[in-house]
Amino acid sequence: MKGEDVGSGFGGTNRPESIERPKCPARDTRGRCPGRSETKARDPGSCSEPHGARLRAGKGSAGILSRGFQSLHVVSEYGRRACTARGKQVDRQPGPGRWEGALLIKGELKRWPGSRARISGACPEGQVCIDARNYPTAGEEVSMSYNLLEEQWIPVLWRGGRPGRVSIREALTQAARIRQIAASSPMDNVALLRLLLAVLQWCKPTATQEELGQLRGEEVVGIPSDWLVKSLGPREKPKAAFDLLGSKKAFYQDEPAKSGPVAVTNLLHDFPSGSKIAHFRHTRDGRDGMCLPCCALGLVRWPSFASAGTAGAGQSMTASINGNTPTYSIAIGASLLATLLFTWPSVHAVNGDAALWDGSAEQSPLGFLKGMTWQSRRVLLAPPDAEGKRDLSPGRCCHCGEQTDRLVRSILFRPGWKRASRKPWSRDPHLLQITRKDSRSAKGEEKKIIPSWPSPNTPLEDHASVWRSVLEGLLQRSGGSKTGTTEFHTTLLGSSQALYKHVATHAAILPSMGPDVARRLLAELEWLRQATWVTTAARGRKWNDPPRGHRVVGAHCGRGAKGHAIRSGLCARSPLAESELEKAFGKLMRDMAAAGQADRDAAEQAVSTWRDEVNRILREHARQSVMATTSGSLFRRREATKRANEAVAEAIGPIAIQQGRSPYKPARADREKASRVSEEDGESRRTRKKGATR
Repeated sequence: MKGEDVGSGFGGTNRPESIERPKCPARDTRGRCPGRSETKARDPGSCSEPHGARLRAGKGSAGILSRGFQSLHVVSEYGRRACTARGKQVDRQPGPGRWEGALLIKGELKRWPGSRARISGACPEGQVCIDARNYPTAGEEVSMSYNLLEEQWIPVLWRGGRPGRVSIREALTQAARIRQIAASSPMDNVALLRLLLAVLQWCKPTATQEELGQLRGEEVVGIPSDWLVKSLGPREKPKAAFDLLGSKKAFYQDEPAKSGPVAVTNLLHDFPSGSKIAHFRHTRDGRDGMCLPCCALGLVRWPSFASAGTAGAGQSMTASINGNTPTYSIAIGASLLATLLFTWPSVHAVNGDAALWDGSAEQSPLGFLKGMTWQSRRVLLAPPDAEGKRDLSPGRCCHCGEQTDRLVRSILFRPGWKRASRKPWSRDPHLLQITRKDSRSAKGEEKKIIPSWPSPNTPLEDHASVWRSVLEGLLQRSGGSKTGTTEFHTTLLGSSQALYKHVATHAAILPSMGPDVARRLLAELEWLRQATWVTTAARGRKWNDPPRGHRVVGAHCGRGAKGHAIRSGLCARSPLAESELEKAFGKLMRDMAAAGQADRDAAEQAVSTWRDEVNRILREHARQSVMATTSGSLFRRREATKRANEAVAEAIGPIAIQQGRSPYKPARADREKASRVSEEDGESRRTRKKGATR
């Protein structure tokens, strides 16, 4: 059984896997098919390129099949519309009545249970394939089923460059043909990948080297279907635990006690609800709602990203398993399958570990499955009323803008599991942490910190220098990796209490290197921090304090001066300087990795070139900032820039590499020396100024 789904849009069809798809003979001279569209029909007469048209209808539509199975017509209560073949409307003939997940194969109408997504028409040579949404006939109730194993809800980017949506099963079985998960939010990209890893680990806990080798072959399409069937069930009857509207235990949901319905916008951080700030994004509680695919995205996001906060009635919302602002760094491969293989299978097996859909509880052992599916919130979508009915009326989703026949407007929303300690999950394969010496510890102990995106009230230079913390964490974690050059996508979260959240992804490429090279690169990164601290750092966190030891400020201002003008210029121009420094450090990593430990001369030459480039960048950064903030004639500004260049050159030269030192607190001897030099420069400047005045 071999199948492929390269369709796009919501709700792709579940097709029998035994169907072969020969090339369409109707291709033109450039190899393209006529009537190209976003969808593909799956039958012996169809081609391998998308073509045809798609028609979406609302609740209360009735399907009428044309004679010859050349087209499919849908008559909707929201307006009569009909698909056409070759630009002409086809005579409609009575169809078999209500259809659910039906497929058009070899001129016959066949049912495919468990799917309500689409219907595809046959595509004989030279004819147009039609694809339309499948809804119940007028007067019938909307189906209370939305199984994430078969419904198309995960946004992806196919390797051909075309966006689309796939189901959980399809994302795994077609992983080699998918470039990456392509959600609009970086949080969703991380959350969906961790969900797929949890499903794969649950279905296939271990894999032999032979099986892993087969997955890395060129002919592989994705995860073999037989690895998934036992746990996920067949396509005709997928596992009910993944049903978003299940009657017993819905996916990632339960009914919290002592809870009243709230707006569905609480599911996503993107919407203004409670005390959250979301400027220029407005929703109306009880009137606006979200479609089921967007609700699924919101549920999947909570295990990895959740902030602690008050929930009223003496309860507090719990944070995610890694705290309020975790940072996840994921190795990215050429395909989704390659990305999954960087983490799967997990080497940390824990007895009693289970996923949330498989009976995991708050007190159960913490392992890979429970950690990936941690229940930070207790949620129930569209809670039933006293008669047991759910409000799933038609409408337009306020998140994605899609028209849907099942819109969720209210949910039950309460705190979830509490962490055993405030420390993050130590065995999280994606969590990025930095090990540094604790300056408060008398014994010189080390501590681990999680880098985060700066909040909006922090100085601009902190935002610009985030790349340093990311690379520091990656070099500490990936030092000595032999997997070759790897691209890492690091998703950082920033927040200001519970009012503001910001998320961004930083991409970095690390070459394969040994542990000694990684340690040397970490030392150079520390040298860069010390060099910028005494030369071009604006030190905005202590804006009202004199910048003691700052050579550029000391060369232009008197003793005890704060130098706000020069520091403002340095802060405003910091994104440009940090961008150049990041590129220079990337070149240093490549040169050091290529030299390795065998060629020490080449390594020393790479370090010398890197330091010369840093000297040039910092001098230009100081020159531009001083030129823009110094008042007076052109000659006075030239003299000021000359003093700035000299101060940078004199400060960088004697800096010694001392690992573990905080970039914001240089050694005491260095601070005292820099302070004396700064004061001497200030006295010399004032003396020259007085002499010129006389």
